[in-house]
Amino acid sequence: MPVSSAPADYSLYSNLRSKIITTTSDTVTVDTVSIFPNSFLVRNLRTDEIIPKDNYELDYASGKLIFKSGNKPDSVLITYRSFPTFLKKTVQHKNPGLIRKGDSLFFQRFYYQPKAEQTASFLDFGGLNYSGNFARGIQFGSNQDLTLNSNLDLRLSGKIANGIEITAALTDNNIPLQPDGTTQQLQDFDKVYIQLKKDPHTIIAGDYNLKSFDSYFMKFSKQLQGGSYVNNLRFKNGMRLQTSTSLAVSRGKFARNIFQGSEGNQGPYRLVGNNNETFIIVLAGSEKIFVDGVRLQRGELLDYIMDYNTGELIFMPRFLITKDSRIVVEFEYSDRNYFRTTVHEGINFQWKKLTVFTQVYAEQDAKSKPITNTISDSTKEYLASIGNDISNAFISGIRETAFDPNRVQYRILDSTVNSVIYDSVFVYETNPDSAKYLLIFSYVGPNKGNYIPTKNSNNVRVYQWVAPVGGIPQGAYEPLVLLVTPKSQLLFTFGQVIR
Repeated sequence: MPVSSAPADYSLYSNLRSKIITTTSDTVTVDTVSIFPNSFLVRNLRTDEIIPKDNYELDYASGKLIFKSGNKPDSVLITYRSFPTFLKKTVQHKNPGLIRKGDSLFFQRFYYQPKAEQTASFLDFGGLNYSGNFARGIQFGSNQDLTLNSNLDLRLSGKIANGIEITAALTDNNIPLQPDGTTQQLQDFDKVYIQLKKDPHTIIAGDYNLKSFDSYFMKFSKQLQGGSYVNNLRFKNGMRLQTSTSLAVSRGKFARNIFQGSEGNQGPYRLVGNNNETFIIVLAGSEKIFVDGVRLQRGELLDYIMDYNTGELIFMPRFLITKDSRIVVEFEYSDRNYFRTTVHEGINFQWKKLTVFTQVYAEQDAKSKPITNTISDSTKEYLASIGNDISNAFISGIRETAFDPNRVQYRILDSTVNSVIYDSVFVYETNPDSAKYLLIFSYVGPNKGNYIPTKNSNNVRVYQWVAPVGGIPQGAYEPLVLLVTPKSQLLFTFGQVIR
């Protein structure tokens, strides 16, 4: 009779598993193989209660159980079915980590390095965005030598090392071009600057526009050439500190013209400088036009256009000018009589509802560095003697010289009008024996001079003496040379606001 053998243990081939695990941490490794979804069951070992799925998360592929915060029991009984393998196991035919890069001595046949694509570019700036033009030209003619002309207009923007943002405009064209002033937005042709920014710091070098902080007593917008440093620091407790430091050379001088409009006359209205200069160059984009207190917008389809090279203002048909229109024009114009430096320092501190701010603005002409002309030592001594009284800043425009038929010259004589003797009266003369004086006339204002402009027989402008009436001069010109004096100004403001 055959001997019966023991029954086979089929549980060895079953994928149903049970484990008791002590939860010492929120993340527990259940098994080294992957768990079959929807077969996982967790019971509290002490209470024998099934733990809801909302109290834990299960990564089926890696076999990890993660309890959510505050829902972890001391010990659990886990029942589940498992896959025969670990699904997240890395499977590969060859290990790429064993492949080493070759060098000059050993050649690795499994290492391949494709060549970088070569882009056809004259200038390569890496990750920077750039635009502009680069030109070279040859100029020649029958009456001139061969010359080589060059022009570079380059715009850069992007990020460089350590997260620093750069914005730059570079050019080697020194022709002082100005926009035509017929559009709402202007493109600066001669603006050269470099801006480096890394929060909260900003550095600008070159041509830039300096604006004041939001202050009631000192508001300005100045176009400068130099350097500026601005930072904006924010602290954890809510404090904010803004500082601005600028040291530059002023590109122009501020001026303000106030005049009444002419009935039906849209322009051009010519702007003048602070010393009644008529032919001035207005800095592009620096103007502010107000008519009856309302600020206008630039553009052919808007309110006005501006010719910056001639300093002329023209109003558009959509904005009619009458004799009752009160026009106020604020602008900057090129006035390079002296080397003028500008220094500005601003601090703005904010904390909760408190704001404290202060600004210092200083602008000064270099007395010993005139640009347009040379001042003699005697003229410097005279300017030093008059102090701040610039109404006496003039010298005589009378010079005795030999007769020249190509110049307008005068003779001196005495004149008696209503029994009043006036000496040193100059009269236009063409006789070589008596025309010994060359005069330079300057405009001094209505009823402040004794000469008026007129024309001779050759249609050449000359000046004629007019006798005073009741001791009041009847002309507006005098044989004087007005001196442009160096000037300086210092502004300081301090304020506190509680909101």
